[in-house]
Amino acid sequence: MKRYNPHLKGFGVGLGLFYVGERQGNLANSFELKGYLRTDAALYYKRNGFKAAINVRNLFDSD
Repeated sequence: MKRYNPHLKGFGVGLGLFYVGERQGNLANSFELKGYLRTDAALYYKRNGFKAAINVRNLFDSD
């Protein structure tokens, strides 16, 4: 039997990982940009037609 807290009904979380690999920095290919990993996160609440969300892009401030 699953137990859950009815007060938390409608709450959710999300996580996204986006990887960008090394690439050329300009059309002349005179320099390269390093790859990076960006992490996004979200908290949301949906209930009875009401929707609210908090989204954070680049959670760890990757350059």
